[in-house]
Amino acid sequence: MKNFFLLLFIVFFPWIAPAQVSTSVQRSEVIEKIGDNKYYIHYVQQGQTLQAISEVYNISTEKIIRDNAELKRDIKPGDVIRIPFSSQAAIKVHQPKSESSGTQSPGVSHTVLKGETLYGIARLYNISVSDLIKANQNIETVKVDQVLVIPLMGTSASGTETIAKTTAGSNETTGNITISRVNEQSTEKSYSNDNSEYYTVKQGETLYSISQRFGISIAELEALNPELANGLKAGQTLKIKHLEPKVNKQYTEVQDTTVSYIYHRVRRSETMYSLSKKYNVPDDHILKYNPQAAGGIKANQVLQIPVYTITTRRVVKEEPVTVPIKPKIEVLEQSRSMDCSSIYPDEKVYNIALMIPFFLDSYDDDHYYDSESESESYVLGAESKNSFEFMQFYFGSLLAIDSLSKLGFRSEVYVYDVNNTPNSLDDVMRKPELKKMDLIIGPLYSGSFERVASFAREHKISIVNPLSLRNDFLKNNPYAIKAQPSKDAQAMLVASYINESLPEHNIIIVRQFTYSNLEFTNILKQELKNKSVQEVIYLRDSIAGITRKLDKNKENVVIGLSDDKVFVIDLVRKLNDIRANYNITCFGLEEWKEFSLESEHIVNLSLHLISDNFTNFDSEQVKHFITSFRNKFNAEPIPERFAFAAFDISWYFLSALYKFGNDFMDCLPSYKYRGLQLMFDFESTAVNGLENKGLTIYKLDNYKRVEVYPANQQ
Repeated sequence: MKNFFLLLFIVFFPWIAPAQVSTSVQRSEVIEKIGDNKYYIHYVQQGQTLQAISEVYNISTEKIIRDNAELKRDIKPGDVIRIPFSSQAAIKVHQPKSESSGTQSPGVSHTVLKGETLYGIARLYNISVSDLIKANQNIETVKVDQVLVIPLMGTSASGTETIAKTTAGSNETTGNITISRVNEQSTEKSYSNDNSEYYTVKQGETLYSISQRFGISIAELEALNPELANGLKAGQTLKIKHLEPKVNKQYTEVQDTTVSYIYHRVRRSETMYSLSKKYNVPDDHILKYNPQAAGGIKANQVLQIPVYTITTRRVVKEEPVTVPIKPKIEVLEQSRSMDCSSIYPDEKVYNIALMIPFFLDSYDDDHYYDSESESESYVLGAESKNSFEFMQFYFGSLLAIDSLSKLGFRSEVYVYDVNNTPNSLDDVMRKPELKKMDLIIGPLYSGSFERVASFAREHKISIVNPLSLRNDFLKNNPYAIKAQPSKDAQAMLVASYINESLPEHNIIIVRQFTYSNLEFTNILKQELKNKSVQEVIYLRDSIAGITRKLDKNKENVVIGLSDDKVFVIDLVRKLNDIRANYNITCFGLEEWKEFSLESEHIVNLSLHLISDNFTNFDSEQVKHFITSFRNKFNAEPIPERFAFAAFDISWYFLSALYKFGNDFMDCLPSYKYRGLQLMFDFESTAVNGLENKGLTIYKLDNYKRVEVYPANQQ
């Protein structure tokens, strides 16, 4: 094996100017219906007082206290207050001042620092280089102290206003934040003798905002109003819908959620959990919009924080609420077909590419690892090994390759330094040997992975994404593999376990808010066949809502769908308080294990948790891995640094390649495997690539974590 040298350098990210925290009160956009009444749900921020809140909502402090029996005058940050909905509470919307008469896209400004490039700045704000160039008059290069416009996500439409500002002293930037106004006035519409409904267009409205207001599609509007081919104008009268001569129609309210964004610079002491609490957004939602943070967040990193705005529209009660149709996906023909019971001959030497972000300044030679060589030499000092964030991923992979070589697997492993810069990938893509690879693992950054995945598809090379939770790269790429399970897989696993092991139980889903975890809930309902699933919105119904749905004559399963620490602790404690009267089994998300729940409560409620990285440190395989890792690399394997996951991923896919040959992907759905940390259970998808559904459910047994579903697979 060739020697290679790893040279370190430190990448410094530009700081965004620190900012002053505002204590002003803004009216909440979250509106919940509790019983027959509507309430604003206001989250108390640092420095806010009850008097200031009452003035913003135009309501007395006494009225607020009456509607919140648990509330005292000395409110504190984090308190949730229910305030009666009233059209008298004036909406205060900030309109940014235009600094020029040009057509420049709204956004925030960024002052170029020494060493920054267009790509680096675009990466910092999670936007494309082309969008950055377009927003700055097609510039080709940047200079120190140059001020750039950063085009942020979102568009403004009628009924919404766009805020693009940076508060001095704050570490958050509000860019293109779409705030939907609550429609508090009666809709101005009229009816004609032909049973049609008409509406007069107001200044600034669009077809989209009108379609959202009346719950119809733009296509329907255009079909009813052919004159729209000439454009939409203020004062124009539109036919909204042809009404059937039916009386006494019953309507129900449907809530729509609009997602907008805040850009936040991470401070040194902040964690994903603290950001989740700060913005009242589940951390899995933050991760969804920031896949680069899957391995943890770091100081100076800029995160895109989703902000949810709820609007309400009426639909006829007997009409089903339709789910938007997903775009049609091209289904490619699968030409590969093979007998997966056959064992592939072991004479072949396989070419494997590992693309890992070492962030090297330079290195002497193309480094590769020959599994046939008996001598292994790397120049890696003990101080260097832990300097790289992904070095343990590399070590875990090498250990798997070494173990397989002792079983007869022959390979040449090429290790490439591919990070989140285009230069690092450009150099690799020019390597002539890349076209001859039998398997590519990585890159770990999404932008780089997409380019390599396209290359792999073109050259019919299987490629594994080890870390991403997204699955969009699987579309129309039959050679792409997603190793990490999605949230959908979690819902399906819980449903499968309940169907098999708890078929007669009374099922209750508890969600924190009306709009939270809707997709998870819908999958559960769909997969829990022939079962009546009940729902509770905890913010509205509290523990009393759960108690009303519990059955004293049956076993009850309560599924808590939130990763909010305060919610989880409160739910578990209150369920434990009433367990003497009911048989309750509680299910929760993996994040619950971080919340320091009382062991007694966990045992009493037979708490079951979902996990995508369950590691049994009492198993002989795990103990052997830890010992081998220490002996070989003089370092401690850290689960959070991908040592275990890298071993599992490399072992699983290389053993499949060894066993089934280059068409091994056809055999993965029948090749299930339980690794040190990961479970592999693949499913063919309609989008051509393969996605891992491997998860586990565990509970506390005799104060030890024990897997209960599915059964161990090796």
